[in-house]
Amino acid sequence: MANLSIQLYTLREESKTDFEGVLRFCSEQGFQGVEFAGFYGNDKETVKGWLDKYNLTVTSAHVPLEEMQ
Repeated sequence: MANLSIQLYTLREESKTDFEGVLRFCSEQGFQGVEFAGFYGNDKETVKGWLDKYNLTVTSAHVPLEEMQ
């Protein structure tokens, strides 16, 4: 079975107020991966902890080219 990922930009409004809840929701819905569209004010260590807690992997990131360079 293929891994299923979700683009978190589609949940951007919810992510602004409860980013951990969004990650939990994605996991509960059967997603194994997420594509980031920012961390919504959370530090990378906290986000990594939530990813581990909800068994999610990062499949890609929605960021401007300038940030990648």
